[in-house]
Amino acid sequence: MNLNQWLETDRAALQSFYEAGQAWSWAEIEQASSTRGRSTRDWIEACPAPRSHPLILPALHTDGRSEWFAIAFSDAQGEELREHLNAFLGPVGSDYNGQRSVLAAGNMLHAVVEGWAGGHRVYRFSPLPQCEAQVRGALNRIRQVWRLRPETERAPLRTREAMLREFFTALVNADENESGHWLNQLRLSGQLSAENLHFLQVERQGALGQWTDILLDARLDMLMAMRRPQRISGLLVEAVWRSELAGFVQDSRVVEALEHTRAHVLPRYGALLKTRGSLTQPPVVLAFLAAAVASSPPRTEQIPLLLAALPADSPDWRFGTALTGLLSPPAIPAKGEPLELAKGCMVSEDFDSAWLHLQKAVPSVASCALRLDCIVELLSSEVARDMADAMAQLSPDERGQVLKLRSRARTWQEVEEMLAAGSIKRPANWEAWLEAVERDPTWREALEAAQQGVAEWPHEIYLRNPGRVSEFATRLISTRSDEASLLVRLALPHMAQFFLDEALEKTAFLPVYQNLLWLLATDRCFGGQDWLLAQNLGLAILDSGAPAMNCNETLGLLTSIWQDRGDVSHLDWALDLLDTLVVIRVLATEARDAFFTAVWRTINENARRITGDHRQLFKFLCTDLGREAEYAALSFPDEGGAVAKVEDWTEALQSKLVAIYTLTESAGLRAKQLLESICTSVDVRLNHDHGGSDRLRSLAREADYFLIVTRSAKHSATEFIKSTRPRNMREVIYPTGKGSSSLISALRAVIES
Repeated sequence: MNLNQWLETDRAALQSFYEAGQAWSWAEIEQASSTRGRSTRDWIEACPAPRSHPLILPALHTDGRSEWFAIAFSDAQGEELREHLNAFLGPVGSDYNGQRSVLAAGNMLHAVVEGWAGGHRVYRFSPLPQCEAQVRGALNRIRQVWRLRPETERAPLRTREAMLREFFTALVNADENESGHWLNQLRLSGQLSAENLHFLQVERQGALGQWTDILLDARLDMLMAMRRPQRISGLLVEAVWRSELAGFVQDSRVVEALEHTRAHVLPRYGALLKTRGSLTQPPVVLAFLAAAVASSPPRTEQIPLLLAALPADSPDWRFGTALTGLLSPPAIPAKGEPLELAKGCMVSEDFDSAWLHLQKAVPSVASCALRLDCIVELLSSEVARDMADAMAQLSPDERGQVLKLRSRARTWQEVEEMLAAGSIKRPANWEAWLEAVERDPTWREALEAAQQGVAEWPHEIYLRNPGRVSEFATRLISTRSDEASLLVRLALPHMAQFFLDEALEKTAFLPVYQNLLWLLATDRCFGGQDWLLAQNLGLAILDSGAPAMNCNETLGLLTSIWQDRGDVSHLDWALDLLDTLVVIRVLATEARDAFFTAVWRTINENARRITGDHRQLFKFLCTDLGREAEYAALSFPDEGGAVAKVEDWTEALQSKLVAIYTLTESAGLRAKQLLESICTSVDVRLNHDHGGSDRLRSLAREADYFLIVTRSAKHSATEFIKSTRPRNMREVIYPTGKGSSSLISALRAVIES
């Protein structure tokens, strides 16, 4: 048999597969000594070598029943195999159900398959009578796709945690290109399941404000049906709110919002609006409030709680109050026995209200059984503890009655596993998280807890207590073990995301920004997305009007980063910072001059490697800073050659319209000035609108090149530009930074590509 491309271990596993009590023998297949043996050998030889692709094999049982085994060799490959089977085979012609098969422990064939796959990554199915040829043809088409598909690049050898850190840091930086790159690297690595990769995609879309894209995903129905992390549920609900209902709030159209919820939101997204759990973000609360009012009957128990979760006297609270005022008669919580009320709520799939009633019910066989049915939708560490407390009040016989049904027994097992895994109590804030990490650096759920904390922990506990902010900032840079320090480093993007939230007043968190920047500046592994994060932390401090002492320390840290690691490849980073330092009022002028000098030295030492557009921009910056003499002292070789290179790429700009969307107006103005100086016929237009407008629509439709500075842009405007831009126009360009140098470099890279 011609299996030259197969590994020896796979050839041995194949032989074991056909020696495991099947109706044909391995010799019959290998020697093609019969018609069926020849057919099976031909099938095997036509299969792509396993490992790089899944493997689909026929099996023939001693009772004459034929069966197919589709085997994957990693979780990611297993989910891709599921997608292919769904697409090519589907539910017609076989008993395939789209689920991984449960393999019997005592079955020799199943044991061989599970060992070969390295886990439960197998799909078993049998063709229906008269459908054998149809099923075989569908499976053959899958194999043809695998053979014809080109080999994809492999992800570099990096740990999953390191790649996740780059991914989440790119999200904090609002870097659309790099976050997409790292998501792809995680996919190529094969270290995450398809479900987890999908969750990361949702997080990326939410961080970038791509709410419509979340709802247009072809896998949304599957995502709504599966068990998912609470933060992902929050993003899905927020996508519904922002795409379907937010416009009604802006125009105070309360009646229309209620009608739209009944007619469109509940029929399409009702599965998302059954359980809110611990989610408290205003868009999520408003979505649940609209669903509670629009439901039939209204979810009266939830309405007061939802209104109380909105900031008092805020526009969201006023809109929510107006929504509830539409109820006639007004919402009045139902009265009666808690257990009976809970049963009624369960019938209408109002699990939040059912749980509220069950918490008031006396623990009994009936109430605990209903609790287990309810928490299938609500399970969290807090709910698990409440469930365990209720079960502890029952006798052993009563607990046995509750767990008679296998579904309840499985849910109770999940509760026990969650409680066992939570031997370290789930922290409720960042100080508790640091304390838990320092106490046990082997805590496996540390990064998951930090990631979840971004969605759940309230900012108010810090905003109302400056002393607490200082205490946490001090603890950030305290001495800890190497293992604990690594966890803190990996969680740093989550901390930055929490405290850099664009809706927050930056002055409240200056000590945290300062010490996060210190951690980056002293990190021996600094690199990648850390450059842009350091810049964003520095700008958050400087833009907030920090005292001279803070400015001096911040610029000192940024200068040390450049002196230790700066080179020509990161010159955009340095010039973007200088661009900002020209505009904002910096009290620490000596520290600013020290940073300028460090950048000047790098340019002077690498003069022959500096591009013409970087030279021109640095010249503008020197003029604005009153440092013309320093620029004149630079000795750039072959000035004419550099100008020629600038003209090479700027020729493409002749008579073109370039649109730049940024809320950092000074950077846009300087980029406009530079582009018009190197190409006199280019038309550069800036836009700073906070949402869709006629002017922005016109630019999106007409601009030859459209740049969006994501970190300095409103999500609503970004979405508007993308949805308005014609498909036959060039795609939107996303600079990595928000300064003029990054703008020019991003435009040049697209033109030269």
